[in-house]
Amino acid sequence: MTLSNLNLKQFFSADYLFRKNPPTMEFLPYIIGFFCLFAVLGFVLWSIYQRKDKKTPIYSKIKHKLFNLFFYVGIAGLILCFFSWQQIIYLGSRIMMLGLLAGFLVALMIFIYYRVFIFPKEVQKYYQKINFQKYLPRKR
Repeated sequence: MTLSNLNLKQFFSADYLFRKNPPTMEFLPYIIGFFCLFAVLGFVLWSIYQRKDKKTPIYSKIKHKLFNLFFYVGIAGLILCFFSWQQIIYLGSRIMMLGLLAGFLVALMIFIYYRVFIFPKEVQKYYQKINFQKYLPRKR
């Protein structure tokens, strides 16, 4: 089965999702590649924000949140792929994979809310604090 032959109606049917021991998925290599990409993307985002973190330490929160989100979802997805490949009952089921992706989407929406609405206020407070400390006497 290739990605072009994938029937989405069958993919989201209850019988297909809730089989406790599904047969080995034909497109498992694509899913493994997808989750490996997530894990690698976690490290890439870590290194990008590592450079910003050296200039302004406030970015360390963003760095840790992005790394935790992408890397651990990638590792959990690879573990679920292993369970599916070994045909382990319940842990290898497709609903577990769909639950992981749904959890990722919820966590991503929470992160986007934090990044768009809360983080700019924290950055503003950080720069106000830096500006205020500039005029304080220094310890000798």
